[in-house]
Amino acid sequence: MELLDNHMWAGIALSLVAGLLYWLQKNTIFQKVQWGLWSFAAILLFVTGHLGGSLTHGEDYLTLNGGPYEKPEIENIQEAFVYTDVIEPILAEKCWACHSAKKQKGELRLDGEKWILEGGENGEILTGHQSKESELFTRLVLDKSDDDHMPPSRKPQLTDDEISLIDWWITEGADFNKTVKELQQSSEIEAALDRLVEKKAPSELPTDAIEMVDEQVLSTLRDFRVAVVPVTQTSNYLAVNLVGKSFPDSVWAALEKAKEHIVSLKAKGSKLTEEQWQSLSEFENLRVLDISQTNVLDKYLAQFTELKELRVLNLTETGVTKDSIEKLKSLEKLRNIYLFGTSLDSLERDPLRALFPQTKVDFGYFQTKGE
Repeated sequence: MELLDNHMWAGIALSLVAGLLYWLQKNTIFQKVQWGLWSFAAILLFVTGHLGGSLTHGEDYLTLNGGPYEKPEIENIQEAFVYTDVIEPILAEKCWACHSAKKQKGELRLDGEKWILEGGENGEILTGHQSKESELFTRLVLDKSDDDHMPPSRKPQLTDDEISLIDWWITEGADFNKTVKELQQSSEIEAALDRLVEKKAPSELPTDAIEMVDEQVLSTLRDFRVAVVPVTQTSNYLAVNLVGKSFPDSVWAALEKAKEHIVSLKAKGSKLTEEQWQSLSEFENLRVLDISQTNVLDKYLAQFTELKELRVLNLTETGVTKDSIEKLKSLEKLRNIYLFGTSLDSLERDPLRALFPQTKVDFGYFQTKGE
């Protein structure tokens, strides 16, 4: 508010001086006084402009040491710093456009520890160990139609993983200096952290060029609220999130037309028909497949041996058994299988790990810590 008041009074003063100068010039009197007023007006013009720029772009918008934000490269996720390497990149991508040195909606900045702890016009937004009491988190999970939902519905939204990681960071104390390994991690959080590293590997994408998928196909999928985005700004390959839906044949047919383009498919919570499960084995370019909490059965999983490019398979909280998982051993590029929340017992874990020597077979953080 102080910045706004200063801008207002500087503008009023500039208007008064300009009016006085106009009257003095028109009456050709006090020539020497006019020169002084011109100098004063020039100073007021600079001050008013600078304060206006600070309101629009942030108080330090003229500093030279900011530079563009560069997302950190993560080699070992457990050695990474939670805030700097995990949380800050999320805020930079999804929040800084409206809450940084360049712009502060609601008098809020999210581009540094000092500003986050300071909060905005409604006070503090962060309470360590209490994510449900922290507006930094609670506004993310409001319905998109709610005016208080952040980011605004027309802006890029946070993914489920990103929301979970912010929730986790706050629940664990919202520390700005600790590493990932210093915080407790549920199996879901450990998987989300692993996926942060997985997304950084451009070599995972197909090297063959591909034409853009037909616009009508994209339109059909998006009209059904299927999330479809290019994996990179320069690629025609796609990442698709089915958002936990079941699908009529017409929509699934559109998805099949894009099967060569899809390298990442998230179907968490979706209920597919037998025909749809069978067709999924034909998505030959799939690198990442999340079918957690779905109705997948052993007979469907056995068909995934056709997905030769598959790197990551999430089977969390599904009814699959050891017999069907063993059939996937022919997938030479498979790097991660997530199996927490399945019915597999402790005696089945070591044999499965031995069967996949190049793959991380993950039964859950808290389960494996005690083994």
